[in-house]
Amino acid sequence: AEWELLTSGVNDNLYGVHFTDDNSGYVVGWGASSGAVVLKTIDAGSNWNPTILANGAFVFSVTSTNSDNIYAAGCLNGGASGAVFKSNNAGGNWTYSSQPSTYGLYDVEFANTQTGYSCGWLGKIFKTTNGGNNWSTLNSGTGNVLRWMSVVDESNIFIVGGANWNNPNTLYKTTNGSTWSFVTSFGGVVGGVHFFDANEGVIAGGSGGEFIKKTYNGGTTWEEKYS
Repeated sequence: AEWELLTSGVNDNLYGVHFTDDNSGYVVGWGASSGAVVLKTIDAGSNWNPTILANGAFVFSVTSTNSDNIYAAGCLNGGASGAVFKSNNAGGNWTYSSQPSTYGLYDVEFANTQTGYSCGWLGKIFKTTNGGNNWSTLNSGTGNVLRWMSVVDESNIFIVGGANWNNPNTLYKTTNGSTWSFVTSFGGVVGGVHFFDANEGVIAGGSGGEFIKKTYNGGTTWEEKYS
């Protein structure tokens, strides 16, 4: 109902936000700093502490599996390779796993403390089963840019992608955690997707007008809830 404008203290473009509890949260981005930046707050956003992950890096999304293990998806060396950054001490220190010749990764989400997925350019999807220490390549069946992800559990994952990074309008899904299939395309650009379970989910977006749509059958058909 009411929103308060917070001051980050940086001039970077900020793309992802994630909170581990009411007070502790992270925001990621890049731009004005010398590399990808992670901002952390422990007082519900009143103050933010910035950390540079790597010079020449970009980062687009952030998530966690608990209060200590934080993950961010992006790229290294101006887009030469995709990367998932990881902290196992609540943002105090960061390491990364790189994926050469992938341009970059846009999203990372976990089904539990060990199993997670990341997606990005060239239809690339990666999976970890050991908390992000190692990542294996999955066959997405497409070369499109994969932009937004919603992980329900280890088997059911939904991804929105498109021919370009700024035009994600196609939904893909897996029901076994490895094999992906095309579900449907949308008439406008999708800016976010979230599934509550394997059947019920929502998308939000817009192209000449904003929309919110909801599905009750795993994405096969959608009802417009707002336009």
